[in-house]
Amino acid sequence: MFFTALIGMCLTTIGFCFGGCIAILLKGFQTKVSIIYAICTGVILGMIVLDIAPESIEMGNNKIFFWGLLMGGILFLLLHEASHQLTRFQVNKNTYLRTAKLLALSISVHNLPVGIAIGSSQMFEMNSSMIYLLILHNIPEGVALFTPLLLGKVKVRTWFMLIGIIITPVGIGILLGSSLGYFIPASLCALILSLAIGMMLTVTIKEMFIVAIKNSSASLCITYTIIGFILIWTYLILI
Repeated sequence: MFFTALIGMCLTTIGFCFGGCIAILLKGFQTKVSIIYAICTGVILGMIVLDIAPESIEMGNNKIFFWGLLMGGILFLLLHEASHQLTRFQVNKNTYLRTAKLLALSISVHNLPVGIAIGSSQMFEMNSSMIYLLILHNIPEGVALFTPLLLGKVKVRTWFMLIGIIITPVGIGILLGSSLGYFIPASLCALILSLAIGMMLTVTIKEMFIVAIKNSSASLCITYTIIGFILIWTYLILI
């Protein structure tokens, strides 16, 4: 059980590191913040609409999805206001780092029901479906997370801290799913997942898309958002 949780966390880390490598390769384009943020917005929206949201609705129902989405949005706004108040007392106000932290938090909430689903399925051997879930699924999220870290020139140790915040819920979820899988209702997992979607959606719109529009034109940002959506749609088809 503990070995499975450890392997799951390692595979999740590999997925995010792949995404981080892609973000580093795109470093030359990051002087145009609006373009990168607009593409990341399209990627995250594509993941939500094409992958994560249907999974949440399938686990629960439309009502659970709606309330979880609403709760996630409200929770993000509260966390955003709290982080904004804290930056008033900090000498170095790095808005890119704040964006990365909020995005990492929303992804970590999303990873908890993912871990529960893996643990409750009793797949103790690393088969191809688990590898797909924990590596390929996290690559786009890794790109979206590491982009603001690169833009904000954040220290490497902060990268590892955020990765730790993200992968820990996977291990906890696998342990919970393995020991209590039959007692954890699917509706609770669906609620947690939809709450994470609400947080992820709000942080993407507020911290990425709106920032992109402020630094460019709405038409240009929408165009690159559509390009990002098409890229993740193609990616999901290919894998």
